[in-house]
Order: sequence, then structure tokens, then C-alpha cells
Amino acid sequence: AFSIWKDRVYTDAVSKNERVTVKITSVGCTSGKGQSNLYFRDQQDKINHVSVYHQDCSKYKIGDVITLLYNEDHDWYFLQPN
Repeated sequence: AFSIWKDRVYTDAVSKNERVTVKITSVGCTSGKGQSNLYFRDQQDKINHVSVYHQDCSKYKIGDVITLLYNEDHDWYFLQPN
């Protein structure tokens, strides 16, 4: 059920093409199947995160500036596909 909801939120974000550019403040990489996350401050200066595949996590460093897809209705962020 959650993955279906998340797919809909992602599809909505892609269709609206809302993008935000943020600076990474922290990187939380896992070594296994757990969720890795990139942390940043949003436009309201609130700490937020975006999920990243653990095998890609080490590519990101604190201070990197990245552009994310954003679903404002659900306050949900997604890494843009490369």
C-alpha cells in the first residue's frame, strides 16, 4: 500500500516538474539494504531528507548542491533520475 502511494506521489511530482535546489548538510549511508538518506534544509529552513540507493550514497558529500523533484501537496522529495 505504501509503495503504491509513493509511486503516485512520485508520478505527480514528475508531471508537475516542481524542482528545488538544496545543499546537502548531512549524508547517512547504510552498508546493507537499509535506506540511505541525504539531509538538507528546505525553503523554510526545516531539516528534511531525500532517500538514495545505498550503492549511490557515497557519491554525495556535505556541501554538494543537488536538484530534487518536490511534491508540495505531500511535502515529499525525490532524487531526479540521471
